[in-house]
Amino acid sequence: MSDEPTYILDTPVTDITGTDEAQKVQVKNAEGGTFTLTFDGDTTAPIAFDATAGAVEDALAALNNLEADEVAVAGTLAEGASVTFSGAWGDQDVPVLTADATALVEEDEKTAEVVITTTVAGAGTAVQRGTGDADRTGEVSPLSGSSPTADREANGASYGDA
Repeated sequence: MSDEPTYILDTPVTDITGTDEAQKVQVKNAEGGTFTLTFDGDTTAPIAFDATAGAVEDALAALNNLEADEVAVAGTLAEGASVTFSGAWGDQDVPVLTADATALVEEDEKTAEVVITTTVAGAGTAVQRGTGDADRTGEVSPLSGSSPTADREANGASYGDA
């Protein structure tokens, strides 16, 4: 039997760490009317050209593929409302919203449009590691959970990926 300490990993856990995606929705050159947004194939009810952030958020949360806690909207449509995806859609690249602006009323003979840009690209990394305690010559050495490398260094142990 080796004198080198061993680490017993009893329950692997997968954590996703990353960045929630944010997209900007801006209504330009409109003085009235409505538009719709489509996310991952599902389309909202008509949204007023000057709707509040709350109204846009409610319209998106009403989609079959989004829950209320998975989308947050802040800001104005005129300046560009920020739509942030979280929860099941968080920490990953998500489909870009698309818009149908055909029901918007033009302002000063300029073409009314809805411009959508990704302002923060979503990305995530799956990290799998063990949890629980390791028995090192009768001592209990808990995992810190911050990373496999930190756990190994903190406890003077070596182990393979879970």
